[in-house]
Amino acid sequence: MNSLADPNVVEVLDRLHREAEAQTPELRKRMAATREGGQMTEDWPEQMRDFYLPVSREQGRFLYQTVRAVRAERVVEFGTSFGVSSIYLTAGLRDNGGGILVGSELVEDKAVTARQTLAAAGLAELLIRVALWTSYCSMAARACTWRSSSSLCPTSATVRLW
Repeated sequence: MNSLADPNVVEVLDRLHREAEAQTPELRKRMAATREGGQMTEDWPEQMRDFYLPVSREQGRFLYQTVRAVRAERVVEFGTSFGVSSIYLTAGLRDNGGGILVGSELVEDKAVTARQTLAAAGLAELLIRVALWTSYCSMAARACTWRSSSSLCPTSATVRLW
């Protein structure tokens, strides 16, 4: 089974990648201005509120293949944005027979959109929650204890698969 071939997943990913690609010129301008300024300001997440910060299709397929290869059952994602990478990750979880994704996001509107994105792709059943960054620790801890006796919980990775 390859959930990336599911018509709902294909449709949602195509739409999201098109929308992200349309924003690329403006996003590059903003990122260049940030680099020229020397550092990101505290309001950088708000400045990026309307911008996709997605993985590419190739990176997404790599995430999917990694989830499959390690037979992951739990994934914690830091920086969910609008949910593009979340689709690839949850597709891998589904094709492994199920699991959970815990996402985190700094901007509440993006977290809401990410949940809607996963629902539109038909993958919402694998999502515990896309939490705001301030509450991601409790969600990550919940994922660490799901079907596991391990008390170890990673907290310093972009995406953690286990």
